[in-house]
Amino acid sequence: MTSAHVQSIILAELDGNLDNINLHGTTPRSALVQPYQEDYLSFDGSKVFKYWTVLREQDDNDGYTIYFDEERGLFGLGMRDQSGMAMDIGAHGTFMDTFLGM
Repeated sequence: MTSAHVQSIILAELDGNLDNINLHGTTPRSALVQPYQEDYLSFDGSKVFKYWTVLREQDDNDGYTIYFDEERGLFGLGMRDQSGMAMDIGAHGTFMDTFLGM
């Protein structure tokens, strides 16, 4: 899977609706990033997963991230610990389910 393929999955689901607003006042237009792979620590700290980060709520290490798990074909929610390591909060399903659940 490539970054472009992951991005096409998101854009197909959004179908041009890049200005949907979630409860944090975030829109996909303002927070989507070019998908890149990075390690996500499991919530209990026992495992590390390689996911595609597709959205960062903020440019710094604050706020949520949305990732894509290509093995399961699911989007999930993440956040960063104090060191900046991405942590898996949990899979939600579609991009919009995850985005609206932030």
